[in-house]
Amino acid sequence: MKYFILISFLLLAHINPALAAPDKRPNAEKLPLKEAYALYNKYRKMGGRSNFLAEPYAKRVYELLKNKPTSSKSRLAATFNYGSLLNLNRKEEIAEPILEESVTLYEAHYGPDHLELISPLIELGHAKIRFGKIHSDKGPYERALAIAEKNVGKDHVFYVKLSTEIIEYRLINQIRERKISTYIKRLKENRKVVEEKAGNDNFLVARINYRIGQLYELQKKNKAAKDHLALAVPIFDKTLPNDYLTRHVHASLVKLYELAGEKDKATEHCKAVGKIDSHNKDIKKGQDFLPLYVKTPVYPNAALSRNISGFANISFTVSKEGKPKDIKVLNVKGHDSFAAAATKAVKKFRYAVIHKNGKPIEHHDVIYKFTFNIER
Repeated sequence: MKYFILISFLLLAHINPALAAPDKRPNAEKLPLKEAYALYNKYRKMGGRSNFLAEPYAKRVYELLKNKPTSSKSRLAATFNYGSLLNLNRKEEIAEPILEESVTLYEAHYGPDHLELISPLIELGHAKIRFGKIHSDKGPYERALAIAEKNVGKDHVFYVKLSTEIIEYRLINQIRERKISTYIKRLKENRKVVEEKAGNDNFLVARINYRIGQLYELQKKNKAAKDHLALAVPIFDKTLPNDYLTRHVHASLVKLYELAGEKDKATEHCKAVGKIDSHNKDIKKGQDFLPLYVKTPVYPNAALSRNISGFANISFTVSKEGKPKDIKVLNVKGHDSFAAAATKAVKKFRYAVIHKNGKPIEHHDVIYKFTFNIER
């Protein structure tokens, strides 16, 4: 018999009012080229979810220009823009043939070994990697690297940036355990080149250290992961002080310092995450306020031996150090022992420290639900 404990929370839907409003945008299929391109440009510059609004206009521009000669720069741009936007909107299957066409057009215009060919090759490589699928990405990626090596050499920062981007995208989309050590080795080689060219106090080195730290974390080499992320975070704080990526590095360090028993350092990063959230006005309430570090409770023997499942809802205040206090059991279903198990576990949780006017404050009425289930 197997059992598992599900620590769950309620996610409330937040709908962008602009996207929920009645659609008053011009029909892309009827627009002339100039107007379609202007609207594509408008929504593309807005970024975020507006990229989805840009898509029909990018498609319209592409369709209006696809019969132009292969030497047409406007056709090159339209094809690449549409394909890369589809990639961005996670529509890789539609993007792939468009980007293959883009590569062909760029090759015809610039030649097979020109640096301009790298962008469509990289986007094509991105399109060939799909979540949950093993799909060969070697062709376009390796060709892009070969072109970069031929034009600038492996010891050039441009080559290093390109190599790092390819590794990052592979990691994001299809981690393969047997390749982790290879990726770490390549990233360390890339870091050495950048450090020799520009020193170690720059964003690219920090980005590489961040990725190496992630890989060590996947290997459960927590000390190496912590050391690399700790090298990255000061530069992230300086260059991207309130960015989601910076928040993610701090959040990862909360977990790693907690696992290492360095609770004071974990608190520093709880405060850093809280400052970022406060700046971005991303403070959640109740069940939306999620922990940075979670301790799974022990399934009580009294319930396990009797095959009892259930849940416990716990309420508490998050302190100025990001620790739960004033813990209360709201309700329990299944077995009374779930309350004690959940209470003991939640004491180990760590949260972002809420800030008001730049100062840490307590956060009241946080709710967490622990679900205890037995798998038969």
